Formats: sequence, C-alpha cells, structure tokens
Amino acid sequence: MELIFPKNIYCINCDKPISRQNTLSLCSNCHENIKFLYDKNVSYDKEVIELLKSKYIDDIKIATIYDEVMKNLIHKIKYSQKTYLARYFASILYTLICKNNIDFDFISSVPIHKKRLMQRGYNQVDLIVKHLSKFTKKPQISVSKRIKETKDMYTLHLKERNEEMKDAFESEYDEKLSDKTLLIVDDILTTGATALNLCKSIKNKNKTVKIKIIFLSRASLK
Repeated sequence: MELIFPKNIYCINCDKPISRQNTLSLCSNCHENIKFLYDKNVSYDKEVIELLKSKYIDDIKIATIYDEVMKNLIHKIKYSQKTYLARYFASILYTLICKNNIDFDFISSVPIHKKRLMQRGYNQVDLIVKHLSKFTKKPQISVSKRIKETKDMYTLHLKERNEEMKDAFESEYDEKLSDKTLLIVDDILTTGATALNLCKSIKNKNKTVKIKIIFLSRASLK
C-alpha cells in the first residue's frame, strides 16, 4: 500500500502540492512525462543486443527513459543528498520485476569506488537495492568491489568508456551462487561498459551463476 499511497504531499520532482493518492509522489504532469518501459521489449536496443551477446549476462530489463524528469530525480539522489528517493526508485523497479515476472535468488548493486563512497557518503544504487530487497523478500549480497577509480562516464566516448572500465571490478567466489540467479541493479544504461565488466568479473569467479540486470533508466534508445 505504501508504494501506491505516498507519505508526502509535494511532488518529489517539481515540489508542487499534490494529493496523498498520487502515484510515486509525483504530480500528474511529472508522472505523465516519464516514459515507462515496463511492457516494452528492449531487446532491439543496440547496447542491450551487445550485452546479451556476451556470455556474462542472461537477461536485461529497463524501467524508464532518461528524460527530463528522470534525469532531475536521479541527479537529486546522486548529487543533492536526496536519499529518500531510493524508496521511490525501488518501487519503480519492483513494478518492472512484477510485470516481467523476473525470477532470481539474490540481489546486488553495482559497487562504486571507496573514494567516491567516502566523498558522497553512500552508493545511491545500494540504497535502492536495500528497499528492493525488502519488497521482493530476496537477500541482498555483495560479490564484487570496485578496485579502479574510474572517471565520470558521461565525459567519455564509447571506446574510452570500455577502456576505462577494464579491470575496474574484483569479484570473489561465493558458493551460494552456484546454479543460482543473481539480479544486479544499476541506475542508468548508456553504453553498457560498466555492466559488462562487472558481470564478466562475477562470472569469471562464479561459473554457474545466471546474471540478470535491471536498469532504472536508459540514456537513449537506439
């Protein structure tokens, strides 16, 4: 019920007064301007195709398009300490999971480097996953860490992103992942370089795990 009937009475995007019954605590205008991909087939997306061609990823789903509203909300949680937004993002991803019948055993977030964690004080995707773990009643685990301090991806071109993300993650063997399905959560899909290198690191240590990824938003559709 809490996912449907929010606690606050102001739009979390534009701060306009809203009814307590507004979905996701968004005013009708902001909600209508989010392009949801809950029921869309994203397998034709160029980056999705390339990721699924690899032997490291078994399935990919995307919740929204990274347009004006989603960009503003994601920037708020990443750069303005609006950590309460994690719960709303988790509810969007929970809807994606339910609508697509995504089955999995464990859930994990894309790790950030310890230096960035110290600077920001939190990993916004990890906060989302904490809520999502409660919604789905699936255990949250950590099987990888980011060992390379990478540049901000938005400043780099495709080739540079792929090079920057090489050997960025270090994963461990985890016996409980044997023949199980791991769901990885990330906030934005752009080129897929981060997701590919993370999943490669995990899969190289855990040969029999199936890996599925869900993204909160897609920077563009090809």
